[in-house]
Amino acid sequence: MTKAIHQAVSIAPGHNKASLSPGQKAFNTLIRQIEKRRDRLRAWETVMPAFQKKYVDELLPLERESTDLHARMVYRLDGAFDQKGLTKAERRTISELIAGLAGDLIEESNNAQLKVIFNRH
Repeated sequence: MTKAIHQAVSIAPGHNKASLSPGQKAFNTLIRQIEKRRDRLRAWETVMPAFQKKYVDELLPLERESTDLHARMVYRLDGAFDQKGLTKAERRTISELIAGLAGDLIEESNNAQLKVIFNRH
């Protein structure tokens, strides 16, 4: 947006009239609302570059790490699924965990290994 200074337009009461008509009052109200929204837009435009930088520098690496950790958990749970000594209920619980985690990860990335594990469970 340009750095021009905008001065609100409004209808002032005429010299001969004591008050504004309802239409003029509505016009002035709408003009005030437009100015408030312009102020909010300018505030967003000021904040957005800082937000985008913080998103790229801080949040994206955390999301990648979280995805990697979830994938490692799927692999470990898949390995634990075949261990001796687990009951059917425990295997079912592990299988449900694997299917839930792997399903979410497959939606995010097209990992072939996770698809194989997901289909097995």
